[in-house]
Amino acid sequence: MGVTTGYRGTVMVATSDVAGVMSGSIDVTWNTEDTTPFDPANANEYFQVNTATVKSVSGSFEANLDYGDTNGQKALIDELFGSGDGTAAIKFYPYGKSFGLSGNAIVSFSANSAASSVAKVTFNYTGTGKWSIVTS
Repeated sequence: MGVTTGYRGTVMVATSDVAGVMSGSIDVTWNTEDTTPFDPANANEYFQVNTATVKSVSGSFEANLDYGDTNGQKALIDELFGSGDGTAAIKFYPYGKSFGLSGNAIVSFSANSAASSVAKVTFNYTGTGKWSIVTS
């Protein structure tokens, strides 16, 4: 596959595209634990030993604020203020829907506006449980 641009990127909540998304990111990392022996042989030549433990997922996306986006932005904001548990099913596609990552996440948001620009909203999320690769 060659180089691609992000202009076809998509973020979804459950089965609905989130409107007005301008940028997004996702980070998948291994948490690590220092397992360096207390008194290794050849200590002055020894490097720290790390062991992978569990994976974690986090990310964010920014959009032009559109509370009329009933199944996207509004659903996420309402989840935070309603009686839900603050989680949502998120799908992040960096370019088109040929490859992405999907899972449940705890979501938070911040909104801002200025006289010289449109109102923006940033959604941050932290994965809960297993995430999967999705392709269409």
